[in-house]
Amino acid sequence: MNFICFLLVFKKVISSHLDKHERIYNFKYPMISLLKDKKRKDNDLKIQKRSNKKLRFENKIDVNVDIDKGKLNLE
Repeated sequence: MNFICFLLVFKKVISSHLDKHERIYNFKYPMISLLKDKKRKDNDLKIQKRSNKKLRFENKIDVNVDIDKGKLNLE
């Protein structure tokens, strides 16, 4: 029981100290910015994969059209 009381008091002291010196000990915002950066990177990777798939599909269509033109020219 004494240990729990000690932890609660310690937490209270630390939190009040952090509140007083919020500019120095600003732990919240770096974590939020890291999470936003991770989401942004994940989103960029998804967009890149989608665009690569579209390019592959367009290249296949171009090849098919070229082959068809070649066949038409040969006939």
